[in-house]
Amino acid sequence: MYNSANHIITTSNAPLPEEAKGGMGHFCFNFMKIHKDKVAEIDASTGQEETFGSMLIKSVRISLMLQKKGIRKGDLVIIYSKMQLNAGVPILSCFFIGAIPVYIDAFLTRAEIINLLKQVDPKLVLTTDELAETVQSIMEKDIRSDASIMVYDSDYDKEQEGEEGFKPIYIEDLKEVVTISLSSGTTGLSKGILLDHYSSLRRSGLNYEGLWKENQRKMIFSLDSFHWVLELNRFIISIAQGFCRLIDPALPFDPTRVWNLLADYKINVAGLIPYFIVEMCRVGIPKGLDLSSLTTICVVGSSTSKNYHKQMQELLPNVDVLLVYGQTETGVLSTFRKCDLHRAYNRRKLGSVGVPYEGVGLSYKVVDITTEKNVGPNEMGELRVKGDVLLSGYHNLDSSSQFDEDGWLKTGDLVIFDEDLCFFILDRIKDLIIFQGWHVPPAFIENELLTHPSVKKVAVIGIPNETDGEHPMGLVVLKDKREGVTPEEIQKYIAERMEDRFHLRAGVKFIDGSYFDDKKKTKRYYLKKMVLSGQL
Repeated sequence: MYNSANHIITTSNAPLPEEAKGGMGHFCFNFMKIHKDKVAEIDASTGQEETFGSMLIKSVRISLMLQKKGIRKGDLVIIYSKMQLNAGVPILSCFFIGAIPVYIDAFLTRAEIINLLKQVDPKLVLTTDELAETVQSIMEKDIRSDASIMVYDSDYDKEQEGEEGFKPIYIEDLKEVVTISLSSGTTGLSKGILLDHYSSLRRSGLNYEGLWKENQRKMIFSLDSFHWVLELNRFIISIAQGFCRLIDPALPFDPTRVWNLLADYKINVAGLIPYFIVEMCRVGIPKGLDLSSLTTICVVGSSTSKNYHKQMQELLPNVDVLLVYGQTETGVLSTFRKCDLHRAYNRRKLGSVGVPYEGVGLSYKVVDITTEKNVGPNEMGELRVKGDVLLSGYHNLDSSSQFDEDGWLKTGDLVIFDEDLCFFILDRIKDLIIFQGWHVPPAFIENELLTHPSVKKVAVIGIPNETDGEHPMGLVVLKDKREGVTPEEIQKYIAERMEDRFHLRAGVKFIDGSYFDDKKKTKRYYLKKMVLSGQL
């Protein structure tokens, strides 16, 4: 509901389900027993399957082993793994005994891993046999931690004493921390985001009804890692609702392979990041594929241009291509629902991330970043939110600066909403370029650069200028066999298509694709730092 007097949007607040009593461990344990005979996940690389029942047994066994090692309620446990079958087992094991899992994915660079580990002082590190040597080297040489290391994937097939009568710990206070997510947060630098049982259980109540096909197995596909809290939420939802997750550990990303997986496994819902959408649009749908099972594509992670939103929707006219917006600190904030009105909005308002998410009691306001006053429809400002599903705080850090004086969380995102309360994400405020007093969101220029036939990936940063404040610079990865293209040509391309303030006055640099990672969001902060220090 929108209040035109104060420009605040409020949403409905459904009660917490009865099954949530006792906390996340109880919640997952009980639903895994209910769905024990259903297939929980399939590895697309091997075809290997895991049922909820077999996953439950493995999780209980690791829980018992953790207890034997002295792990108790509230202890921090690092999980260093990669997306693979049973990657969720150690997370569930921690939930079952009240330990706090902190997931770090092996796709991160050694330097990133070291940075994250320095923020958390774990009692134990859980890892796989494949990664044990790496994590031991980091812990001994770089962190110099005395935390013990336990390999979990070689032991969960071993029967443990007490597993038959095992019961998960009962959490009385759902405001206790259930997990720590190491994410970039609203300021750009990685930090430990504290999430409690209550907010995590509320976030895991997402309504997936209307996404499935009758008389066939419910299938969802995602290339995300548990490093992103959205995938953890998706995992918990799959446990509660009993649908199957298809995971694909294969790297690098291959758009043709993904198209084929969607068809071969009769996927109903696919969660994809914008880069994947771009690449899948580029190659198009291979001939002869039956995608009739696909109902929904959820685009998550960062903003998607109207152009690629439109292209993907045109490729899949019978599928809802929905942009989903949220943050680790907040959970899902907006998307369109599966109804005729929202379907019409989604196809007419390309680039919109939908309407405020209902059911979790969030309130929204958009604030002018200069005056700090609330603004109304079609006025640009920072989105701020309030509600009891937000983060509990940051690990070993003061979180007060992330909230305004009235207790609203500053998302750090520049947005507008229209008369139908449909939101559009313009950019991250932190990355905003100021040119002669103009606010220049880099995403605007990036989306235009991606329409150039030679440009594969791009990031736009602001280079300090004494006269004008900042000048935009384009960091461009060229497509293969595009050697004849010059930086000046790219500059001219933008100058001919965009208003003066968007011109790339600081020039264009061609960079290697290794500075981007298919599995991660582009980090303009680090790219800008490297340019200014002469490293790039």
